[in-house]
Amino acid sequence: DLSLDCSSAEYAEVRTWAYAFLAVWPVGVPVLYVLLLLAAKRAIRDNRSTALSRASSFLWSEYEQRSFWWEPLDLLRRLTITGFVLIGTQGSPQLRVLIALLVTILFITMQFLLSPFRRPLDDRMMMLGHVCLLVILIAALVINVCNLS
Repeated sequence: DLSLDCSSAEYAEVRTWAYAFLAVWPVGVPVLYVLLLLAAKRAIRDNRSTALSRASSFLWSEYEQRSFWWEPLDLLRRLTITGFVLIGTQGSPQLRVLIALLVTILFITMQFLLSPFRRPLDDRMMMLGHVCLLVILIAALVINVCNLS
């Protein structure tokens, strides 16, 4: 919006809040998810319905009981390949793609070994998504390397 005055006090205040939430969300939400799951761990493992296990079921109900922790881990994967790779890699797109590629390979391996979802179709769909992402990242790495030549 060209009508915004980027030197105004109102803009500076909103920018401060935006930076604060940019710092809080990527760290705070995964930590909150882990704390909720740890607090409800016994009820989840014992298959016992409590107020906390019901309230946090959006985090674990789609996964096998042994993999109830998968959601915060997958959130960290998504944050890593879309945001965390930007930290400390300015000017190095090849490094960004390489980090995302390594994280994707790690999660393909974990997905294959653990099959965390209750429904086998969900496991296969997630594996397909990981493989598609892997192909895209390999193509991006090749393009970046070719552009260097």
